[in-house]
Amino acid sequence: MEDAMQKIRHWVKTRPGLFALRDEGDALVLRELLSKKELLLRRRDIAGAELQANRLKPDEDYLLLTLDNGAPLALSPQGFAFSPNFTHSGPLSLPSQVYCMQDFQGLINKLRHLAAEPPRRQDA
Repeated sequence: MEDAMQKIRHWVKTRPGLFALRDEGDALVLRELLSKKELLLRRRDIAGAELQANRLKPDEDYLLLTLDNGAPLALSPQGFAFSPNFTHSGPLSLPSQVYCMQDFQGLINKLRHLAAEPPRRQDA
């Protein structure tokens, strides 16, 4: 059976232009090319890796990683995809269950725009 590290290597290799991959002993460093965000993935931190079909875009798939702490992380054509963490904000009503770094960057830009307008700063 192919282990999680091999699945990650294969997924990244067969989808050029999304991630850069660097081996570091018993770990992989994944760099999302668009956002420049890096993630160190140690073999011991990955509980599973499964290829999943994208229900909304049948010609796309993603690699769903389950981390040892139970958190899911996907490698997708949009880059790293993840569920929001509400630890510091409490529950929020959001239109999607999964976001990527592009979504996060868009949100940050909107918040900066709102915060620059004194009457809307509190909303931001």
